[in-house]
Amino acid sequence: MPKPQRWCACFDLHGDCQDESAVRVFHRFVKYWKPAIKIMGGDLMDLRWLRGRASEGEKRERVEADVNAGLEFLKKYKPTSMLMGNHDHRLIKAMVCDDGPLVDFCTRIHDDLMEVLGDAVVYPYDKRKGVMRLGNLNIVHGYHTGVYAARNLAMTYGSSIMGHVHANDMFSLPSIEPRIGRTVGSLCKLDMGYNEAQPGTLRQGHGFAYGLLLANNTTVTWTAQPVDGVWYFPSEMREVRAS
Repeated sequence: MPKPQRWCACFDLHGDCQDESAVRVFHRFVKYWKPAIKIMGGDLMDLRWLRGRASEGEKRERVEADVNAGLEFLKKYKPTSMLMGNHDHRLIKAMVCDDGPLVDFCTRIHDDLMEVLGDAVVYPYDKRKGVMRLGNLNIVHGYHTGVYAARNLAMTYGSSIMGHVHANDMFSLPSIEPRIGRTVGSLCKLDMGYNEAQPGTLRQGHGFAYGLLLANNTTVTWTAQPVDGVWYFPSEMREVRAS
């Protein structure tokens, strides 16, 4: 039988808000796992200066570090697909606003992003068009929030993975076919200035997803996350048949 294809998916780098330790582990794992399918699941950059309720301080911040951090990550990871996240979508919206200089500046950033992505397939931040199909698994950046995000993901998209909520969670719906929703942890810092007084963010964690795409179009999914600051990965992979 044909060998299964290995895949890997990460979410929520947030540019200059990335967690350097988690990113370092991720790159080391990719080098070991050697996935043929590499997915960047969105929120590559933070782009906080473009958010609708940006503070005056955020609007005056320099943006070069944020943009460059995202582009440098892509250059090293070389994804085959990228899903635009809600933070990345700020760039798209700014490109059609009525502020001429901002349009030109954001268009230049977007052009640089597309150049680095090269032949990678890019999915928009859209509840219909922003769904990547990997075998029998759907991958989205994420359109649900809160503690029920994994459940709502499974109800909407069937067996799926998403980022967005920066938490590691799973919910399985009763169904004759598997309908499992997984939220995958992030590669960004867990404690940011805007969430320091929000206890709900204590459920957030680092992590990413990886697995196999089998010849029969079935997807095997695993998630990686640190335990007491240590990441554990398989040292080998064996195929064992019940027969």
